[in-house]
Amino acid sequence: MEMARRGWHLRGYHSFVYSFVQGEPEEVVYKLDYRKALKKVEHEEYVALFEDSGWTHVDDYMGWHYFKSAATAKVLPEIYSDSDSLLQKYKQLLTTLISCALPLLAIYFLIVLQNDYVFMLVLKILYPMILGVLLICILKTSLKLQRIKKRE
Repeated sequence: MEMARRGWHLRGYHSFVYSFVQGEPEEVVYKLDYRKALKKVEHEEYVALFEDSGWTHVDDYMGWHYFKSAATAKVLPEIYSDSDSLLQKYKQLLTTLISCALPLLAIYFLIVLQNDYVFMLVLKILYPMILGVLLICILKTSLKLQRIKKRE
């Protein structure tokens, strides 16, 4: 929001780098939505659904979709207005996170820890860090799902 107020608008995101384009200052809000890889037709329908609700699709990267919308006075728009859609979004994200963590966990215990090669030392340090981040993401997503279910 702050960058857009100064005339810098998000153009895209790729490989840990955000790119901006200079333009007129605007009051906008950016929101992220996660949707697994979509086929071209599904992607077009997905974007059209958001555009019909007043959102502009800015970019997508590895299932994460960046949208922007005009920010009014004190009310910031939300992408989802119903609990069912939020539940679906976070369930899909949780499934993806677990799908990433399980193979990494198996590789770590079955291959990395079983070898004493010098180069495995790096993996013995790196894998727990990656798995730790994934575990935190899984826990936070699970807690978010529980909060949404309690609101229903």
